[in-house]
Amino acid sequence: MKLKEVEIPQIPQFIADWVDNLKSGLFGLNYDSVPIEIYDWVYADEGNIKKLHLAIVVGYEIKEEK
Repeated sequence: MKLKEVEIPQIPQFIADWVDNLKSGLFGLNYDSVPIEIYDWVYADEGNIKKLHLAIVVGYEIKEEK
């Protein structure tokens, strides 16, 4: 079986800061208890939840703000 390469997600700096401060990853995380700016970003785009999960598992790059 050949493994598929995973693209490193690009996330905003404020999400990266939050991810870096998580103690136990997303295990047991209740999205109703996260800061509102994190919640809003996660649900602002269909792909953001996947980006968040990948950032925790494989790492991330900072998305440059325009």
